[in-house]
Amino acid sequence: GAAAVNRFIHGGGGYLGTCSGAFMAVATGYNGAVGAKRMIGAQASWVPGVGTSVARVTSEGAKIFGLPDGDLLELYFANGTLLSPQPDRNEVLHVDLAACTPLLQYESIITDQAKHQLPGSGHLRQYPVAAAAGSMGKGRVVVFGPHPEASGIECVGLLKRSLLWACRKI
Repeated sequence: GAAAVNRFIHGGGGYLGTCSGAFMAVATGYNGAVGAKRMIGAQASWVPGVGTSVARVTSEGAKIFGLPDGDLLELYFANGTLLSPQPDRNEVLHVDLAACTPLLQYESIITDQAKHQLPGSGHLRQYPVAAAAGSMGKGRVVVFGPHPEASGIECVGLLKRSLLWACRKI
């Protein structure tokens, strides 16, 4: 399964993952996923609980999402992924992965089990990225730690534009 997805992306396909789909794309893996099949240059962590995250659109995120640089978005969060860009390697295909490009940076995550806010949260300073883009071979990858699909109509466009970017339509 995962090796076939890696070959698809490397050959020019696109991948869009939210929450556990972001974990599947990074070296950390998720629930037993094999880290050797990573798709994006990042390390990951997570925050337990259900609640809300606030994230700021980066300059690269503004280009992909068609939103103003610096906009703040409120996103549904459920045991979500936090990312830290760093170069990595896909051991299945034997290709190096450049550090991912941040599209959204966390400002805060408040759940029923945890509260992390900048500037005080060391966890958010270590894993600041809420959404990221990267490439593997000829393919493109976009991942989200929180859930834009469950965050209201204003965030659904994030997924549409991410998918278009991953498929090289924008």
